[in-house]
Order: sequence, then C-alpha cells, then structure tokens
Amino acid sequence: ANWTASGTPGIQWGINLDDSYGGMQSFGDSNDGNGENDADTFFELNETFDFTETPLPRVQFATKYSLPGSDIVQLQISTDNGSTWEVLQQYNGNEDWNIQKLNLDAYNEFEAVAFRFRLLNNGFIPGDGFYFDDFKIVSYTSDILDVSEFAGSQITVSPNPFKDTVLVQLGDNSAENMIVTLFDNQGRTVTISEEKTANTITIKGISQIATGLYFLQIKDQQTGAIMVKRIIKE
Repeated sequence: ANWTASGTPGIQWGINLDDSYGGMQSFGDSNDGNGENDADTFFELNETFDFTETPLPRVQFATKYSLPGSDIVQLQISTDNGSTWEVLQQYNGNEDWNIQKLNLDAYNEFEAVAFRFRLLNNGFIPGDGFYFDDFKIVSYTSDILDVSEFAGSQITVSPNPFKDTVLVQLGDNSAENMIVTLFDNQGRTVTISEEKTANTITIKGISQIATGLYFLQIKDQQTGAIMVKRIIKE
C-alpha cells in the first residue's frame, strides 16, 4: 500500500514471493518468472520526504537483479511533485543480493522529495528482473546527534565503551515513561532487548553487534524530551 505501480505492458511491480533479502517477501518487477518485452513500468513510493532540516540524508536498500542486454532499472528521484525525474542509480547485468547506500546531500534543501523505480526492457528475451528489499530513508537528524533536551545532567549512560550491556540511570525520571532506541552510524535502528526498574534501564542483546560508533536515543513519552548519547562498542 506504500507503493504505486504503473506503466506497460501487463506485468506490474509488486510483491515477489520467490526470493527476498530478509523475511519471506521482497518487491520486484515480475513475481515468479521473467518480465515482458518492451516494458516501461514504474514503482513509485507514495510518501515524500522533507530534507530541509536533514543535513545528511541517505537512501538504502538491498537489491539483486538479472537484466540482460540493454534491459535496465533506474532508481529515480523527483523534487517537483513528479513533474521531472532524475536518475540516482542505474542497474544492468546480473548481481546477487547486495546493499545499496546512496548519498542524497544534493537534495537537502527540498521539501517534497519523491522516489521511484523504472524498468525498461528491450524487445529480446527478458531476464528474471529486479528485486529490492528493506527500502529506507535514513539521516543524521537532531534525533541521532549527541544532544539533550532534559533539564540538568541527571541521566547517565555507562559503561562507554561497552561490551555486553549498557546501563541507563535516569535519576528522577521514571523508566516506564522512557523509550530507548539504538542507531548505528548509518542511522539504522539496531535490535535490542531491555529490562526496566524504577529509574534504570538495562540494555541487552548487543554483545554480538559490530564494534564501532552508535547513538543511544532516550525519549520521554510524556514530555517529548530527547537525549542522545554517542556510545562505542568495543
């Protein structure tokens, strides 16, 4: 429901059930078989994005494709409500699943940025086509910078660097009101588990994540106040 398929001929972009990068499904131009000759089809993300307060926007997704000859798929971007489209990346040939990360810094002054995929098949035998999965827009916004909107400095995060667990001591703040989220240095959410007591949150399930820089966001559901701390995994 977040995407709109259009174009000709009859096969439309949609859910693929025969392969995926994560889970059981992905998106693609032709489910369970090859595409059609002389195709010109589109798959447009319905949501647009305001990058005016996003200093470092990125688009990332997993993809695999079999596009023989001059068959191509383009990832396109629009900043004028779809009146014109630019090509961000073009795909041709054969490639197994890999992660794409594309820089969008050139578009960080636009209020309504749109994305779509376009398939162009020639008149010869088409290949298996184009698959993509886990499509997301990520950014370094104020939500994942080292900032604090809490009064004083009563919230502490330790140890830093960490290995297996992280302890968030909340001072006078109630743990029940808090949501904690861990981001990697690409702005992607990291899966964690947590235990809450009255004024403490213990973050677990992070012993196997890669070493490097992370951002821990602590948000008060009642007031909307946010604290984000840079933490390092040893």
